[in-house]
Amino acid sequence: MTKVITLRSRFLGIPVWNIPGEENADKERLTILKDGKTVYEFLLPIGKDTVLSGSGPDYYDYLQIIGVHRNQFYPDYMTKADDNLKSGDEITIAGDLPDRFFDLITEVDILPYYEECLLHYHAPFGFGSDPNGLIFDNGVWHIYHQHNPAGCGWGNMSWGHAVTHDFIHYGFAGDVLYPDELGVMYTGSAIKNIKGCFNLPKEAILYFYTCAGNAPYKGKKEPPYNYRHGKSVQRMAYSLDGGKTLLKYPGFELDLKVSESRDPKVFFYRENGVFIMIVYLEKNRFAILRSENLSDWEKTQELDLVPMWECPDLVEISDLSGNRRWALLSADGYYYMGRFDGFKFRFEGVMRGLYDDKIPYAGQTFSNVKGRTVAMSWLRIKNSGEKFTGYLSVPREFSLDKDEYGYYIRQSFARELENFMTEEDGWQVIRDINITEKIDPEGKKLTVEC
Repeated sequence: MTKVITLRSRFLGIPVWNIPGEENADKERLTILKDGKTVYEFLLPIGKDTVLSGSGPDYYDYLQIIGVHRNQFYPDYMTKADDNLKSGDEITIAGDLPDRFFDLITEVDILPYYEECLLHYHAPFGFGSDPNGLIFDNGVWHIYHQHNPAGCGWGNMSWGHAVTHDFIHYGFAGDVLYPDELGVMYTGSAIKNIKGCFNLPKEAILYFYTCAGNAPYKGKKEPPYNYRHGKSVQRMAYSLDGGKTLLKYPGFELDLKVSESRDPKVFFYRENGVFIMIVYLEKNRFAILRSENLSDWEKTQELDLVPMWECPDLVEISDLSGNRRWALLSADGYYYMGRFDGFKFRFEGVMRGLYDDKIPYAGQTFSNVKGRTVAMSWLRIKNSGEKFTGYLSVPREFSLDKDEYGYYIRQSFARELENFMTEEDGWQVIRDINITEKIDPEGKKLTVEC
């Protein structure tokens, strides 16, 4: 079945039926084409019998269509904003689905059920997880995150985008990176283009992300394009409009020749005037790489850090006396303190942990922040019965402290949240309707209750 639409609105509303065990259920493929070329391809958790039963969808997922690059699947030239899909373009929607499904597709300019998030951000629909590309720019905190815009279970990994000016009110700004013919969009990071690399202006924001053509596919049918490429590589996107629109840059690919390389965290190391990348390799291995120009990378250290796993970060932290140390962190909140010279990380002390439970995960620090180290994490909350899955934590600030085992990361809730924070027996506490976050008196552990 196919349906032809002349674009008039920013979002396509795709009907979704909640299916128990969605991640492991067989899915139907939905393809969106422009001029015969694939722009999108998603796997939808929709059984034909469910659609034909006559019951309405449980909710709608909304795919941003106007403003998305028309050759999303063919990143073979320098992309430009004026190549984006626009009002008046004709697209074709195709899939092995009943007519009734296509009849229920709608178009909207404004998300009809979007409500501004207070304190704890969540995507308005779909599956949300790891914070990606956290950056502060021109007074705005940009929060990108892993997002499945076509279901409440993991899959179709894209980048959602949220913004906040105060860490209290959050607004969803749509999805900005979608799967393409090379893979799905895994976790990454953002930096300002301070050296004018890639012949892009210094004001541009650069986003390094994992293009995972080896993502797990659990369906019974032939996988879609973005699960067939077979390898996981690091790629780059850029923004020329302050982080609103991300365009994939086709001229950069970093293949580390291992099956599971992902989650690049890139930053500028001012002492040597070079760029550093820390990236997950596979099992419990990580690598540190160095570059003068963001294009050519040299591996300077490989680390085997059992039980640490994926989503690494490497960040310098200081105390009020001017003492400084580096922290090497992983998704599960484990970390080591040490020293970093632009080539290698040298360990000091014992491995520690930021979290007191398994709910927080995949934390990342913001880039382009002067005088502060600010981090957010994914909160692994299922939200059963909702049209979304997962929250992000409130932001925390990191500072350096010391105990009998050496230096450690002292956590506190971001200063912007002072009016929402209470103190209970020395613990910092922030509560909203669904979630309570607490930090112990020494600032060592974050505890989440929901």
